[in-house]
Amino acid sequence: MQELNVWRPLIEHAAEHLAAGRFICTEADAFWLPDTSGTDYRRAHTKSSVILNELDVAGRQLGYFHNAGYYSLAGEDFARTFRLGVEPDLTFMPLFAELVKIDTLVQRPSRELAELSRELWRRHMRRRPTDNPVRRFQQRFERDLPALQEAGLGHYHVWAFATTRQLGAAFEAAAQNLKWLMSHGHTGVAEAALAFAQISDTAKTFILRGARAASSKRAFEGAAMFDSMAGAWDSGMHVVDAWL
Repeated sequence: MQELNVWRPLIEHAAEHLAAGRFICTEADAFWLPDTSGTDYRRAHTKSSVILNELDVAGRQLGYFHNAGYYSLAGEDFARTFRLGVEPDLTFMPLFAELVKIDTLVQRPSRELAELSRELWRRHMRRRPTDNPVRRFQQRFERDLPALQEAGLGHYHVWAFATTRQLGAAFEAAAQNLKWLMSHGHTGVAEAALAFAQISDTAKTFILRGARAASSKRAFEGAAMFDSMAGAWDSGMHVVDAWL
């Protein structure tokens, strides 16, 4: 992967590189991404990374990877994503994009991939926080809660995306990786996978309950959920330490 200098309209870069068998990973406005229906689609302008894969310029259709799925968009969504029909604006800063080349892709056996994954765990564990980050997050949340409630539901959703959702997403990915490692002969991590999944599940519940509190301005007691996530962080890290 390497940064793509978007010096001309993104659609021109996409047409050239996709035709050559390369992908483009780029930030996009979720307002025009149909797969975000129920959250940001046609509701809020937020950045989200997608991978461009199939492009039909004449038919105005795009196939793209986003999160764990593959989707397509067309019509106005296509035009807005690529800023078609918009007058040139010298103040517009192009969204960040990267070129993904797969011509030197190396296919490795699952056992080798599992060992590489374990080495990545060692590297990341050496950089983990020296104290429990969930507890620090709890202190900050309790201090900021009055301001969050005062700002209202819209501000809360932006805050939650940048904080609680990232916490849950990170540990969901960690749990999935450990489960994959278990399927390739790495024992001793089952309890860590469960602990990290617990953090992810609790974070999702926290987001929903917090939204109700932000909307209603009522008191929000999240201590029990913080206890659950902090305890799971401690136990999960202990298990991974022993495994490594």
